[in-house]
Amino acid sequence: MVSLLTRRLRFKNSLLYFLVLALGVMSNSCSMHWSKALSKGKRQKTDFREKVSAVNKTGLLFIPVVIEGREYLFLLDSGAPFSISKELQEELKYKRISSGKMRDTDNQLLKVNYVSVDEIRVGGVAFQEQTAFVANFDSNPILSCLNIDGIIGSNLMRFCNWEVDVQKEEIQLLSTLDSNDLRGYTSIPFRTDRQYNIYLDLIVDTLILRNITLDFGSNGSLSLPEPSFDALQWSESISAVAVEEGWSQSGLSGNRVVQTERIAILDSLSVGNVWFENLKVNSGSSSLLGLKALSNYSVMVDWQHQTLFLKKKTNEPIDHRSLGFTLGVLNDTSFYIQSVHKKSKAEELGLRPNLKVLSLNDLVFNKNAKFCDYVALMSSSPNELRIGFIDEQGNYRTLTLLREELIFVPIENQ
Repeated sequence: MVSLLTRRLRFKNSLLYFLVLALGVMSNSCSMHWSKALSKGKRQKTDFREKVSAVNKTGLLFIPVVIEGREYLFLLDSGAPFSISKELQEELKYKRISSGKMRDTDNQLLKVNYVSVDEIRVGGVAFQEQTAFVANFDSNPILSCLNIDGIIGSNLMRFCNWEVDVQKEEIQLLSTLDSNDLRGYTSIPFRTDRQYNIYLDLIVDTLILRNITLDFGSNGSLSLPEPSFDALQWSESISAVAVEEGWSQSGLSGNRVVQTERIAILDSLSVGNVWFENLKVNSGSSSLLGLKALSNYSVMVDWQHQTLFLKKKTNEPIDHRSLGFTLGVLNDTSFYIQSVHKKSKAEELGLRPNLKVLSLNDLVFNKNAKFCDYVALMSSSPNELRIGFIDEQGNYRTLTLLREELIFVPIENQ
C-alpha cells in the first residue's frame, strides 16, 4: 500500500540555509501501517504544569529529555513525527517495529525504520510507548552540526498541551488548561491529519491559503509551494520579488540539487483574528508557518479542542537582511558558494554558485576550521563578513560583505 506522509523540517537562519526535510511517499514493508504505528502511545495520568528551559540554536528550540536515565537533546518540531537518531537506536538497542520508504524534499528515496520508545521524559512528564522513526541526522551537514539526538514530534506532542515562548526560550507542558492560562490569548481553530500535523488557514488580502502547517521545526517565516506563490503574484498581494539561485542541500540524504527560490515581503496576513505584518515568504515545496514568524508571540497548543492560542508579547521588527550568499560543503573538506541572491552586493562583486571558498573571517577551512565552525559563525548573525575564494578566472580574491536588505525587483520587470 502506498501512503502519503509529509514531514517538514526547516532550518534557516537569517542568511544561512533553507533546509526542508519532506518525508514523502512511503510504502510499509511490515504488517503495521505507519498511521497505526504513529497513533500508539500514552502519557502519565497525573496532572502537571511543567516548565522546561529551551536552548536556541540557529533560531530553533531544543530541549533536554531523559530516556532510560540519560539526558539527550531533542529538537521541538510540531511539523514532524517523533524521531530518534540511529546512534540512539543502536545505543538503546530498540528493535524495529515497522519500516518503509520515503522521498525527501530533494526527491531522494530513503529507507526508514520505526521503533517503539518505552518511555521518554520531558521535564517531569513521562510519555510511554511512543513510536519514533530512526533518522541519520549526520547525512545532512547542518543537521550533523546541530548534534541532536532526536525530534519531539507531533505524534508525541498531542498527549498534552504545550506553551512555547520563543523570546523567553521556555516551554511549558500542561495536562489541562483553564481560563487563567488563556488570559490575553486569541484563539484559532486548527485541523490535524493522521500524522498529527497542525493545519491553519491564512488570509492574504482576499486570497485564502489553506492547510499551512504550524512548524516549530522551521526557523523561517512562511514557505509556500510554487503555485501558491504564483497566486500571490496574480492577486497582486506581492509586487516585487528577490531571487536566490544555486544549490539546495535540503533533504535528509544531504544530496545537492539545483534550486531557484523566490522571496517576497507580505505587508500583512491574518491567521484567524491575529495579524502578522512585514512577513517574509519563500517559494519552495512546503506550506508552513515557521518559528521566526512567531518570534513576537507566546503560542499555546490545545490538542483536546484543536485550538491554537496566540498572545503578542513584543513588537520587535523581523530582520530580513542578508550577506547575499550561503556556503555549502562536500565531505566536510570541499567548501563552495552554494547560493547567491541576485542583484546583491555579493553577486555584484563576483560571487557565484560553485566557486571554491577558502576562508571566512578568521576561519581557514581544512586548517583551523570545518563546516560546523561556519554554522556557529552564522548563528551569531554577523553584520560583516570577510570571504576568501577562487574566482571564475581561477584567481584568489577576498571580499568584505555587509548584511544588507534584499534587492526586490518589480514583478513587471522580471
